[in-house]
Formats: sequence, C-alpha cells, structure tokens
Amino acid sequence: MSVMLSASNCLDWICAITNTSIADTLNNVKQFYNDKNFIKNSTYFLPYLSGERTPHNDPHIRGSLHSIKTTTNATDLQYAVIEGVSFGILDGVNSILKVNNNFDKIFMVGGGSKSSFWIELLAVLLNRKLSVCDQSEFGAALGVARLAMYQDATIDNKENIIGEIKISKTYEPNQDNIDLLLQRYSIWKDLYNSNNKIAKNFNF
Repeated sequence: MSVMLSASNCLDWICAITNTSIADTLNNVKQFYNDKNFIKNSTYFLPYLSGERTPHNDPHIRGSLHSIKTTTNATDLQYAVIEGVSFGILDGVNSILKVNNNFDKIFMVGGGSKSSFWIELLAVLLNRKLSVCDQSEFGAALGVARLAMYQDATIDNKENIIGEIKISKTYEPNQDNIDLLLQRYSIWKDLYNSNNKIAKNFNF
C-alpha cells in the first residue's frame, strides 16, 4: 500500500495563498500545461507539507519550492503544486511496482476524481489507464465500510459485500508530454536529499 499525507492539503494550501478557488486553480493549470515551454521552465514543488510516508517514511521532511524566478507567477506556482503532488503519487506507484506489478486496474476516488485534467496528467505519468467509477468521491468511505463488514461475524454472505465496480469513464495515457515530465520527475526526485538536510535543522 502507498500512502501520501498531504495531497489535498497541498491543493488547499496553494488555493489559499493565491486566493483562488479549486476550480479556477485547476483551470489555470490546465491552460498552463498546454505550453511545453511553460512546463519546462516551471517551478518545482515538494509536496511534503506535513512529512511523507511513501516512499520516504520521513515525518520531519517539509514542503519546498525550487527554481523560483522573477517571472514566476501564481499560475506557475499552482502548476508546480499539482505537478509535485502528481510526482509524489508516481513515487508511490513505483514503490508498489517494486514488490508487486500484478495489477492492471486503477480507480480514481475522492475529490481529485472530479478533475478530468488531473486524471489525464496522472494517466500520462503512470502510463496506465485510469478509471472513474460511479460515486467515486465516496470510494474511500465505501472501502472502509466494506472492510468493517468483512470483520462483522453476523454477516454470513461476505461474497456479496463487494460487487463489480461500475465504471463511468476511463482515461488512456497521452504521450505528448511524457518525456518532458519524466525529465522533470528525475530532477524533482533529487530535491528530496537537499530538503532533507534543511529539515533536520528544525524542530516541528
């Protein structure tokens, strides 16, 4: 299992400091993403606002912005946050693949499943088909409820607890920006080591 601590918090944080709604932020990022030159020269963001579990297991690491320039604006920062969180998710999937690559279905759940752009970006990075199911925003809660039902000794027909998931939409990976994104991911991964040296000097 891969766990990311601050994915939604990062989006809430950047929306708050840029005084922009989530919908407008995602729309800004979508427009920004259409320009390869913008992506290439964008700021980098480490999404560790409250530490991280996968793959670092480091409660002391904190978030950081890198490569800020005089031309850096609010949309650039918004894109950096979305990209940084997406890279963190890719980190998690890569950690899973090291121990088990026997899975071919990935379902998007929670609030992030409402953004077609973000799912498309993740499909590119993960190079996998991603699916959104009916009522995907309740997926996590339903999963917990079903696990609890499995442990309930009064329920006899446990094979009826989980049925076939009804898919409402699928997203195939688009290869247009994959090389550029993977180049940035390679740089982004190295930033953890520098940030880790700084984090050790603070008491949080």
